[in-house]
Amino acid sequence: MNITQEIEKELWTKAEVSRITDIPGFPFQNYNALIDAVTAGDARIGIEYSAARELVTISKSASASALILALSWVMPALAIGSVVVALVTGNWWALGGVVSSFLGQTFANPYIPVKGLGKLLVAGALIHILFAQSIIEGFTWVSFSFAVSAVALYTWNGLAWKWAIEAALASEAFAAYLFKTNNLHIIDNQGKFHDAQREE
Repeated sequence: MNITQEIEKELWTKAEVSRITDIPGFPFQNYNALIDAVTAGDARIGIEYSAARELVTISKSASASALILALSWVMPALAIGSVVVALVTGNWWALGGVVSSFLGQTFANPYIPVKGLGKLLVAGALIHILFAQSIIEGFTWVSFSFAVSAVALYTWNGLAWKWAIEAALASEAFAAYLFKTNNLHIIDNQGKFHDAQREE
């Protein structure tokens, strides 16, 4: 974790509290009780992917932030690369990579209801690439763009989410900020969600 004392002060200021228990809706006596419950398996925490990605810059090192930034550029790079491949090789099927790179990220979105279909399509695209002679011949570039774009988003979300969970369990200020902004959800062993309650 890379959260400094200065960053923690900023997070407390943004959360407008000095303890996470000051936030209405927090279901434990204190922050340590949350950690104990998660460690014992009596509770889980979930973090919104968008918030997790945005906060990598304060929770991790510069190299981790650079990796997340690089992953965010995969889809645009594939779209641009599709046009370049089509112009250079004369393989006009490659232009389909513009659309398939977008669709790859759409099907890899963790909030879509057909997650299983997305993974099946990615697997199919990878198999197509495996048996193709070249990724820039025929329709293969379309499969390549789809698969790489989807895998990039899976990786982007997975790393950011994992790092955010680690930071939330290591820094009360980080957890408080996320909880106050409704980006951290606490789930008890009965499956009930506990979110910050809006003050009237």
